[in-house]
Amino acid sequence: MREVESDLERLRKSKDQRHARKNIGKSLDANVAKAELHASVIDMLFPVGPDGKPAGPDVPAAAPFVAEAAKIPSRLVEVRRAAGEIVEAGAVAEEARIAAARFPAPAHTGGKWAATEQGILKAYPFPGRALRASIETGWVKQTEWRSNGSGVSRVTFRYVWAHVAVKKPDAPNVRVFYTSFRQLEGPDGGWGPVEMWGVGGGGCEMLESNLN
Repeated sequence: MREVESDLERLRKSKDQRHARKNIGKSLDANVAKAELHASVIDMLFPVGPDGKPAGPDVPAAAPFVAEAAKIPSRLVEVRRAAGEIVEAGAVAEEARIAAARFPAPAHTGGKWAATEQGILKAYPFPGRALRASIETGWVKQTEWRSNGSGVSRVTFRYVWAHVAVKKPDAPNVRVFYTSFRQLEGPDGGWGPVEMWGVGGGGCEMLESNLN
């Protein structure tokens, strides 16, 4: 039962109840099954009659194990009830958080930034459809030296950071990622197409209807 109690405590302390149920819940279910098996084995080896006394040979050394096993069924009922309440409360809180979430306002918009926004939406490379971009920084120019196998070459580019709202085909809601995008400088000094550069974080969920 120690593993069961430990899983229940982890579930209580988890800040993400929906995903906790998926991960910790699997461990909890497995440990509950082990506890039930443990109780049934003890009951089979040392059966107890209706009067609470040993129905088979009296083995004094087994008494503590028999007494502990007798508590398991009722405790497992309590554990299942408590786990269900935690998960349900977490699901309600998660739904409220998703409904309250709003897409971050951009620091730059309109004019030349409109073309950058469209470039970002087209450049998003992962599965799903990028619905909206919110540019949070101005362009930052950077030069790096890179090894190309036969020597080194200098690469100059500029980048911005933006929030991007993405909708996957099988997902009920939108996820918002904080991502950097860049443009490489060409030989003529012009800038190439927008491409994704790196992911800084995010993945928070929100309703698609709250994007606008």
